[in-house]
Amino acid sequence: MSGREQSAAPTPGRRRLPGAFKENHAAMKNQEKGVPTYLSKLRLNSGGYDSRGRYFGNLRGTSVYRFDFAGDIESGHVRARTRDHAKTEVRALYKFPIRFKR
Repeated sequence: MSGREQSAAPTPGRRRLPGAFKENHAAMKNQEKGVPTYLSKLRLNSGGYDSRGRYFGNLRGTSVYRFDFAGDIESGHVRARTRDHAKTEVRALYKFPIRFKR
């Protein structure tokens, strides 16, 4: 390649640190300890809907957990058997270190 070489493509299934988060220096003070992340279990009704009307379905033995990075950078949902399993699932999605606050 002439000029600058392109960087290697990211590993499939894993995300890079969002660009907006890189600019948020206040939240990055303890990056070496991990990005502060909140994890909460969603309550679903018998039809598989949350309180906001979003459908997640009901799979026996699993729950839906919502994760939020500090500073409203990004959020999402994972389905897991336990809270510890949900933490493992979230860490598997991102390359950077994650520290769960609660």
